[in-house]
Amino acid sequence: FQTKTGSVEKIFPAPSNRKMILEKKDSQGWYLTSFDLKNNLEEILALEKDFNKKKLASSLSDLILSADSRKAIVKIALGETEKFFLIDTENKTNPILLDPLGSFEKISFHDDDSAKFFILKNGILYSGDFSTLKIVKLAEKIIDFNSNDNKLYCLDNAGFIFRVDNLANLPGQKLSETPFAIALETPYELEILGQNVFLKQENRLFWLDEKIKEFTEIARYASSFIISQDNGKLAYFNDTEISVYFFKEKIEHRLRGATVLAP
Repeated sequence: FQTKTGSVEKIFPAPSNRKMILEKKDSQGWYLTSFDLKNNLEEILALEKDFNKKKLASSLSDLILSADSRKAIVKIALGETEKFFLIDTENKTNPILLDPLGSFEKISFHDDDSAKFFILKNGILYSGDFSTLKIVKLAEKIIDFNSNDNKLYCLDNAGFIFRVDNLANLPGQKLSETPFAIALETPYELEILGQNVFLKQENRLFWLDEKIKEFTEIARYASSFIISQDNGKLAYFNDTEISVYFFKEKIEHRLRGATVLAP
């Protein structure tokens, strides 16, 4: 192993696989850099003071990169509030404060256009443009959404999953026939990996079985998970063990204190 850079607090790999966005700290506070993986070059993108003009206590909560890796939405804990900013990952420019959007539950980029975004506000899904921060309503009664390969996936409050291939053809195609039981005041997280649709209900993990068009519970507790390149296996872990779920056989293997090597 070779040391590429130091004082790294957090790493955000870019979808392009050509660079990483790093959070670093020094005596002046935290800051963001862009690290070019091919040329081993690093440059500063933004300093803490760029986000924090009033010099309040602040920290980086999250960073969401666009599919083309050229933009990022930065979530900052600033005093007792949370603020969202848009930054350019190609050039050092002043972060754009997203306060005009008001409070919202979730925001993400369009897959095919980093100048546009989806935003979920009070159960209503909108599409917007970063240049004007104006939004247009797409759908109501939405619990969560995600996108993959220019397709938008939505979970509505009746417990059904819809896939939207074209925003002009809303509400899109219903993927589930049996509704998922939605519990009030419970966090839900929709994840799309390859051709698979997953749903996390707190730490419970469910998979949408396309053959029967309903969700199958995979794990009672899963902190995080990743799918194999052939889309045939899912690895997930919790505080004490790693498990592998085989979609074809619909079985799992739990691995305790073991090293697993798989193609």
